[in-house]
Amino acid sequence: EKLMVYGGRNPLPVVEEGEELPKGLPMADHASIHVLVCEKGAWKWAPEPEITGGEKPSVRARHGTCLIPVGKKVVIFGGCNAAGTLHDDVLVLTAQNIAKMECVAIPKGKPELVQPVNPR
Repeated sequence: EKLMVYGGRNPLPVVEEGEELPKGLPMADHASIHVLVCEKGAWKWAPEPEITGGEKPSVRARHGTCLIPVGKKVVIFGGCNAAGTLHDDVLVLTAQNIAKMECVAIPKGKPELVQPVNPR
């Protein structure tokens, strides 16, 4: 069993009742991909995978992610960057090898770039 975690935001600072959060906090903090592997009932961190094809995904939080088991692909949609600007894109990560992954960006309005999955 494996679990992949991508992107995210650091916890917000604790403030007392009536106080406001500090201004200028980033909306997203991370662009890293982390993989946990379950071995004999114990979860262990795997080394961060190398992106061997395409560009490494950018800093992103509040995105949607799903796994396509056939072909072991992870689809990432939307989210926001550190400035809070919304992403309107789709990224596809190959997850067949947790040490080396490829990242393909699917530009909006280009459905012909998405390869159909042929179940066996």
